[in-house]
Amino acid sequence: MSEISKIQLNKFNQLLMEKGLTKRQLAEYLGVQENEMNHILSSLDMKLKRLTPIATFLDVDESVLMQMIYESSVQEHAFLQGSEKSDVDSCIL
Repeated sequence: MSEISKIQLNKFNQLLMEKGLTKRQLAEYLGVQENEMNHILSSLDMKLKRLTPIATFLDVDESVLMQMIYESSVQEHAFLQGSEKSDVDSCIL
């Protein structure tokens, strides 16, 4: 699982906890197996047809989830930039 997928999954897990809900409940709502939820929630190309029912279940606007996904990619980009900078710095030293 890529770093961005992990960040995104953590954000979804945090939102579920804030709402007092579980991945099991979400899986039941979506009609999928609970063990598929990590894959669904960490998908980098989550389709709108999947995002809409998740937003409905979580009682949030779809834009909130789209923002979470976007922020995950920004965080990963910043992480990678910092990592590359560290690599360059260590070569210079």
